[in-house]
Amino acid sequence: MNELYRGGVEDKMVHRIDQKAFRREHRMELEGQGPVTEQLVVDFLNNEIPGLTARYSTRAEDHGIEIGGKEIDVVAYLEGKPAMAFQVTSQFQKGELARKRDHARDYPFVRLQELKNQDPAIPRVSLVLEALEVSNFAKNPNFAAHPELAIKILDRILLNLEFDLRKTANPIEQTAVKKLIPIFEETKRRFIH
Repeated sequence: MNELYRGGVEDKMVHRIDQKAFRREHRMELEGQGPVTEQLVVDFLNNEIPGLTARYSTRAEDHGIEIGGKEIDVVAYLEGKPAMAFQVTSQFQKGELARKRDHARDYPFVRLQELKNQDPAIPRVSLVLEALEVSNFAKNPNFAAHPELAIKILDRILLNLEFDLRKTANPIEQTAVKKLIPIFEETKRRFIH
């Protein structure tokens, strides 16, 4: 269901219809995955990424941009300092996804209140996970049993960090991102069998 689909126009239409039918059938199981998805990401960062610790965002950090918030869900720390901000979602409504994608593209770095004036902004990572993947993981919360999910998360993080690296001209931000990339690349190698 979540694999990359490459087919003709008719095949794509049938695939979309099947996806919609599946989501309707499993609606109760898949709704309300937001907090569970955020928990999955916090646990992944805390338990699978050496040297990182993660926390949920504060209420002010989680508020939408239209009321002055950063719209982030998770903050990761490296060596005791904020290193990354995550926007996590399992929603697949086209308008909502497009808005979040545009926001991440337009604001690839975030300044948290806890950062000092001399501290650089930290990279934003946007993670979109399938609600069904999150639901399946919750039944057996062990990344060794779900290496494909771990690899998907790591690929998405690396993609975001590479994007953030291209978007900034600030050498301090570039150095911070370059320090993070090898950490996630090494973790990804652990999950590839």
